[in-house]
Amino acid sequence: MLCPSLNPNIVPALLYRTPTEMCYQAIALRDIDVGDEVTCDYALFDYYCDGHKIEACACGSTVCRGKMLGFQGLPLQTKVELLDMVEEEIKDKFLQEEHVTVYKSYLPQGIGLVTSSIDGSHLVANRRFEIGQPLFINSAELVPMDDLTSRVFLLDVDGKYILLDKDHHFIYRDGYAEMLGFDSFMDHSCSPSTEQEYITKHEYVVRAKKVILPGDKITCDYGCLENGVAKQKNLGTSSFACKCGENNCRGSLVC
Repeated sequence: MLCPSLNPNIVPALLYRTPTEMCYQAIALRDIDVGDEVTCDYALFDYYCDGHKIEACACGSTVCRGKMLGFQGLPLQTKVELLDMVEEEIKDKFLQEEHVTVYKSYLPQGIGLVTSSIDGSHLVANRRFEIGQPLFINSAELVPMDDLTSRVFLLDVDGKYILLDKDHHFIYRDGYAEMLGFDSFMDHSCSPSTEQEYITKHEYVVRAKKVILPGDKITCDYGCLENGVAKQKNLGTSSFACKCGENNCRGSLVC
């Protein structure tokens, strides 16, 4: 029997499951030497861990969760981080039980998404953009306000799942909110490198306001997110202290 660990050296890939049998392929996550214990994370293939829950885990990993109660016992953020590795059966159960809506989004050519523990996720340029040049055209998902209060939202960006923050990753309008997909992670600047213009109620084009070089962070002004076509303002649901560092920094912003 595989031993549990929160720093496992294999991941099980399910081949088939019956009421009495489960067959899987064990795929190494790193080099395993002769004599090494083979370990896995039970949460990747067992939703409840019925009959073999571990109330006090002794795996010794620096990221040990303390106990193993199956996938359902994990914090929401951890579930999202593991979602691209779990069985489809566990993913489907999670989406249903926790009332999760998943939006798919694909990065346009020339745009990258960088994630760090310090800055979080933000967009960067993978090529040069000249002043006035379109970076991309994007289409917003229009989300009813009732859904925002009752559901959890995830974004699948090129196969990577990200938990959306309802206070920061949506633009609130009168009666609905806009979910912008990958563009939810464009950072604010009081001297932004881009500006957006709506061309329909839910489509908009983003153009460069200044020359953008490869590796540059792509930014916009959160205070200028009006939808002119729909005649809808950004209602602003949260405030934050701006640290953009620009000479014209406003210091704080409601968006």
